[in-house]
Amino acid sequence: MLSNKNIFVVIGFVLIATVCFAEETARPAASGKPALVSFPHIAQVNAGNVYVRSGAGKAFYFCTKLSAPAKVLVVDQKYGYSKIVPPKGSYSWISMNYVKIDAANPGVGIVTGDSVRVYAGADHVAPRNSTSQQAKLNDGDIVKTIGPAVGDYYKIESPVGSYLWISSQFLDYIGPLPRRKPVQPSLPAVKIPTRQKVVPAPAKTVPDVSKPAPVAVPKPRPVPVVKPKPVVPKVVSVEVKSLAEYHKLASKIDVEIAKPLEKQNFASIKKGLAKIAKDKASGKAGRYSEYQLDRIDRFELARSAGDEVIGQDKELARLRKLIRQRHDAKIAKIREPGKFIVTGFVRKSHVYTSAGSERRYLIVDDFGKIICYAVPADSALGINVDKYLNSKVGLEGRVIKDDRSPVSLVKFTAVGVIAKAEK
Repeated sequence: MLSNKNIFVVIGFVLIATVCFAEETARPAASGKPALVSFPHIAQVNAGNVYVRSGAGKAFYFCTKLSAPAKVLVVDQKYGYSKIVPPKGSYSWISMNYVKIDAANPGVGIVTGDSVRVYAGADHVAPRNSTSQQAKLNDGDIVKTIGPAVGDYYKIESPVGSYLWISSQFLDYIGPLPRRKPVQPSLPAVKIPTRQKVVPAPAKTVPDVSKPAPVAVPKPRPVPVVKPKPVVPKVVSVEVKSLAEYHKLASKIDVEIAKPLEKQNFASIKKGLAKIAKDKASGKAGRYSEYQLDRIDRFELARSAGDEVIGQDKELARLRKLIRQRHDAKIAKIREPGKFIVTGFVRKSHVYTSAGSERRYLIVDDFGKIICYAVPADSALGINVDKYLNSKVGLEGRVIKDDRSPVSLVKFTAVGVIAKAEK
């Protein structure tokens, strides 16, 4: 038989697990995330200094860190981690034994082997110890180097097809990636052949043999005049001209990248690069132009993701208001489950942000759903709650009714750490 105390503990846990179904911030459930998420989609980082790792798990080394409200492009998920396109500032390593640097363009290298491995780079991990493979490149592929060689490796921009990983716990679903409108190709003009008019051959005439034929007198042969050979100007090859035009366009790319996302415009640059890449006589310039077009596609992809997020802000605000109204029918109170009155993860509130007694923190469950607001009691004003952000804690104190909010409020006197936040 269960004691009365145990019965109340079980009922308390059930109420906490079902007390609400949305989060105040832009989490998947709050932003209208579908039951089956399609890939790729846009997500937003919801915490600070979150590790971006070389693989799906804590055993893999971290390559960089991201903080809210950074946006990422998610292409897959497994083991609680999201597979993302490497964010700005990421880089990779490749063995210098399989890369030939172009003398005319020192920042560009050409791969000289097949199935050459590319590894995820990190500032705190030496190139020879970077073991997480991101991609394989083949003979003729183009890479963009970053600075001089380090040991036996070149630092390069992460090539197309390479990815990194971030814990899905620290991402909020934003929405699917907007589809690009297909461009209708122009049809070549069809030349209709014209019919040639057939002219009949003139009738043959019969020579008159009654008259003697005139004797031809040979004319004196003219003396040939020797003319000097004209000076032929030196012809510049198509490849040389294309390389000069390529360098001009490549410098314009760096200028556009330095601008804010909403002011970047690569239209004229892409048109010029596409013309070079299409010309078979452009040689190396054509291969370089194809590489730059791939880079521009990635920059434009990041810009379209940012535009999509901005366009959803108003809709997200409306959904949050509707969700808070529905909480009123589901949240009555929080009962005391054993030692702690409530357990959950600590989050910042984006509603009660004022300093002092008006500032509140959110307590959410394992699925990111709001359990209650929390504020320190007078005896606990010295507790630095910020150091517990994203950690799972238990609070001691009491539940009070707050007429200003439909969500319950806990005034805590002590905080106990159950699980520290993952970074």
